[in-house]
Amino acid sequence: KALEAFRTAPTAAAADAAAKTVDGARFVDAGGGEWAAAVLATPTDLAAAGQPSLDAGLYLLGTGSTGVVETALALGLAQAAVTGVFSLALGPPPPPVSAAADASSLEKKSGLAEAMATPQGAALSAGIFFAGFTSLPLMLNSRMLLQDCFSPLVAPELVAPAAVASFVGYVSLANSAGRVAIGPLSDAAGLRAAYALCALQIPAVLSLPAIAGNAPADPEKALALWKVATCAVPAFYGGYVVLLAPAVARTFGSRRVGSVFPRIFAVLNLSNLASSTVIGRQREAAMEAAATDLAGFVDDAVFLEHFGTAKTDLARLVAVKTCTIPSLLAIAPAGTPDPSPLIHHDTLHLLGWTSALAVACHAGALWLGPRPTAAPR
Repeated sequence: KALEAFRTAPTAAAADAAAKTVDGARFVDAGGGEWAAAVLATPTDLAAAGQPSLDAGLYLLGTGSTGVVETALALGLAQAAVTGVFSLALGPPPPPVSAAADASSLEKKSGLAEAMATPQGAALSAGIFFAGFTSLPLMLNSRMLLQDCFSPLVAPELVAPAAVASFVGYVSLANSAGRVAIGPLSDAAGLRAAYALCALQIPAVLSLPAIAGNAPADPEKALALWKVATCAVPAFYGGYVVLLAPAVARTFGSRRVGSVFPRIFAVLNLSNLASSTVIGRQREAAMEAAATDLAGFVDDAVFLEHFGTAKTDLARLVAVKTCTIPSLLAIAPAGTPDPSPLIHHDTLHLLGWTSALAVACHAGALWLGPRPTAAPR
């Protein structure tokens, strides 16, 4: 609702305005001898931007708004207001720590270094790293992945911002549901049984490239299956997160949970950075490869007329977003296959491998068992 309230449509270039292409960038005559930068928007581009009702054509660059910045600012101000109000309920700080307690903390600090250097500590750290590497991209980039794979195939309203925002909400809800459900399962059936359930994340991840590959045959069915599988991945990730503290307690003793758990959990920051970097670069490489393949179907003269430059400049045109998959499909011969559903094919298979590594590392930590010194003193 907030996105819809803040969203504004871009300004369309006049239908009879002269246009020219300079070094792959488009410009339209703005009158008075001035030329304004413009972008050629296809129906897929407009649907992804939340403007499916607009007609395809040239739009002035820098006009209109998706509403994302305004919505984020409004939510940030609301959160700041709520945080400020509840901060008024905070009480005075606790009394100073006694000398005896301080000595105890120093003792625990030396034990922490010893604990983190064990194979069990390394296995748990690697396990939560690979679990985060697998799940965080699908949670944080669920909108991008869905629109990249399905925007050209399904009805615009199914990938409109409102529909995608609802899907992103379901992904977050699935993550919370996994934490709520798998925690009690660990208490009832045991830690190993709960981790075995989390191993179902592997087929959930590996089903995604297969679903995307079959999307052209039945796009709406594939979209529904994609949403279900995507929600399953963060649900099992929620299990990994909620099981980490019991795993630390089982391995190092309950008295060390407060010191060991934060160090292992902090690995998620590194996994988020690593996965975002790898997946971003893989997406760019896949987009360029798909554009190169599509350009091979386009006649050289048609390409030159449409983009104002030869195919030898294709890499630069892709880098500046002048040449996109939808724009190439628009001038390609009829029947040219759309590579969009396979853009993230390699990425999703990589996430399948990292999900398997997460299972293997956690299994190794549990197989190694608790350290002899882990029993409470």
